[in-house]
Amino acid sequence: MLMTHLAASRYRYYRWLLAGAVGAAILLVSLYTRYYQEVKSIELSQQTLATRTVGKLNQLLTPAQLQAERSMDMLDQPCENVSSTLRFRAAQNQALRAMLLVKNGIIYCSSLFGSRHYQLAAVMPTFVNSNARLALRPSLAVSKGLPTLVMWTPSPRDKTSGVLHVFNIELLSNFLLEPQEPYVQRVVLNVADSSLEYGRREILSRDTLTNDLRYTAGSALYPFSISLFGPQIGMLALSALPRHIPLALLISLLAAYVVYLLTA
Repeated sequence: MLMTHLAASRYRYYRWLLAGAVGAAILLVSLYTRYYQEVKSIELSQQTLATRTVGKLNQLLTPAQLQAERSMDMLDQPCENVSSTLRFRAAQNQALRAMLLVKNGIIYCSSLFGSRHYQLAAVMPTFVNSNARLALRPSLAVSKGLPTLVMWTPSPRDKTSGVLHVFNIELLSNFLLEPQEPYVQRVVLNVADSSLEYGRREILSRDTLTNDLRYTAGSALYPFSISLFGPQIGMLALSALPRHIPLALLISLLAAYVVYLLTA
């Protein structure tokens, strides 16, 4: 009888041990699954934000490019003849600060100030010395020092002639580059070696913005990219785990109870 009682007690102990091990395993698997899902969800949220921001900027630049292509015939006329048309076309885009005509490397007409005479190579050397089409630069006229995004559309017949669009990107960045906490703490627009960060009214060197970089999406249409900065994805996923613990614990307890009954 004593041996039978000891055997029964030992068997019951092993049943509890097996049930506990299965419950613990189920708990760990459940939490790891939730962790993996959180990581993928955060990555998807970041990618969606970056892709959506790139798409919005593409939608801003594409009409301006088409407008520039339609305006090439104005390059054969003096500024006095086309200034009213230039102002009208610039007013059609609310994000546009100015539209300028360039002939033989000379900026000769502005939608804001009329006749001008500036060397394109002196004002925007990146457009002359390379095949760049976009540039971030501080404003030199209205609201001096504030960031602007300049788009250059050269004439198909003469690369020293074309149309410049100057966008008030500092204003646009307030809604185009708005981060989404906690997944994204900072959103940055990159053009060549220059960057503009949400909430900052200055253009920074791209090399200075490397800490906490999580994701970068480039445009397939224009030479710019969007970079997202924030905490490590693993840490964000871990911080989200506590809300999944009650359900995971309930599942593990049910699994342990079922194993205990099945081994009776």
